[in-house]
Amino acid sequence: MTNAHHNLVRARPGAQVLAHFESIGYNDHPAMLDWEVGNGSRVFAYTSEIASFYGNEPWEYAIDFGCNLMIYLNRRPVPQDINLVHSLRAKMLEVNMKKSLLLTLLEFCDRFGANTAKIISKIDDLDRTASSARPMYLQLRFDETLDAYRQVDGMLGELEKEAMKLKDRTLLWVYVIEWLAVTGTSLVCAFVLWSVMVQRRLYREVVTTRLSDQVMAQ
Repeated sequence: MTNAHHNLVRARPGAQVLAHFESIGYNDHPAMLDWEVGNGSRVFAYTSEIASFYGNEPWEYAIDFGCNLMIYLNRRPVPQDINLVHSLRAKMLEVNMKKSLLLTLLEFCDRFGANTAKIISKIDDLDRTASSARPMYLQLRFDETLDAYRQVDGMLGELEKEAMKLKDRTLLWVYVIEWLAVTGTSLVCAFVLWSVMVQRRLYREVVTTRLSDQVMAQ
């Protein structure tokens, strides 16, 4: 690894150097290390920064780095197919985001009196499918987990369509009520205006006022 921004340290006795830095001023300087601390525990150290951004662009594999590091420290086989595990984790995050947005939409519809029970029951089925996939992920069965989450994503897509139809039906009645309220108010105002300004038979006609008579007399 080549990097000029890191802490200058020395590996402690018993530590295993996994990677080192190379620079003009030094070489073979510890970058990544691990060591045993007893009871089968393993500790990891990185002497530089783990940046989630490079310039203005986010590091696409930042989450994978952290997840794979935990797998390594747990003495389990680190995934070798980086694209596979990256696709899986991206799909898991996508599913969680879609589910959150779906629940927000259902909460919005529920506030207008819509019946969301049918869709909520299907979300429970979706959660059970996702829960059955989590043990496979912990067992590092990434292919099967990805297939399961793709199935969950497809279920979410169908629920999103149902939720959008429910939202449209709910808001239709809102629009109808608003239209009736505005139309009714307009009709009442028009009737009052017509009665006051047009239908003058309700009022006695006045030719002149006393003040005008006085002005004319002067």
